[in-house]
Amino acid sequence: MPLKSDPLQTEVKALKEEMTLQEEENTINRQELAETQKRMEKMEEILKDTQEKWTRQRDHNESNRFHCSGAGQFQCKYTNLVFEMKEKAEVLYSIVSWGSVQLDGMGQMQPAGPLYNIDCSEGSMCKLHLPHCEINSDKIQTELAVAHFSDGNVEIIQPLKVTETHVIIDIKNLSLYGLLIKIFFEDKPIKAQVLLFYKDIPGRTKKRKLHMHLLPQNVPVIEHNMYIESSSTCQLVPRKPYRPRCEHYKCQPQTEIFELDSAPTITPHLRLHEPRSQFTPNAENSC
Repeated sequence: MPLKSDPLQTEVKALKEEMTLQEEENTINRQELAETQKRMEKMEEILKDTQEKWTRQRDHNESNRFHCSGAGQFQCKYTNLVFEMKEKAEVLYSIVSWGSVQLDGMGQMQPAGPLYNIDCSEGSMCKLHLPHCEINSDKIQTELAVAHFSDGNVEIIQPLKVTETHVIIDIKNLSLYGLLIKIFFEDKPIKAQVLLFYKDIPGRTKKRKLHMHLLPQNVPVIEHNMYIESSSTCQLVPRKPYRPRCEHYKCQPQTEIFELDSAPTITPHLRLHEPRSQFTPNAENSC
């Protein structure tokens, strides 16, 4: 006569089987978590390596290049351009001058940043983020556009999105890209930068010059061994005159109009001459 199974033993056996299954699932989950952690660590290493490679490499033509090991977003520390890549590629880019050829036919639009010549393998880049210097970016979505120049033709591209710092567009073919903004009858302040460089003047008087550059914030800074690191970010109004305010100086010229220069420049807007003492320069208005 067969023995009857004890209901309590049956329940205990079922619980043990369930616990075994849960332990197996937990083991699988732990393995998946460990594999995910390894992938994340690997991606962080790749990102760190890419950021190190992102450090500007210049050739004799003042071009910039970077080597991207895979898909992702990569920001240039020099220009603040962001390239959104679909695959491994090398990108070559440089700043060129806005010429009459590019400016003809712009109508009520004007340059709002440098003109970039960008090149990389076809199909490897899908989006381009161009830095802007507008303050109320949420209110100027329709005021900004991007000009794309190729084979003598110009295409005006509407942004996919405007963030606080960048204008984002889809791209297909690479060549010349430049940010545009509608011309306003009343000038408004923009994000800007006041850059200081000094130069010693040979002689017994031990004097030096202080060169001051007034630039929109999205114009890259030219590296110089006499660059004075300071809090350079401010707001300036285009086409408005500015002058420095500091003691014991001689300024040439006394005032300077802040223009929307769209390319790095080595020519200072203001030159200050002073004996070797402490500089305390400030630009008039909102700087």
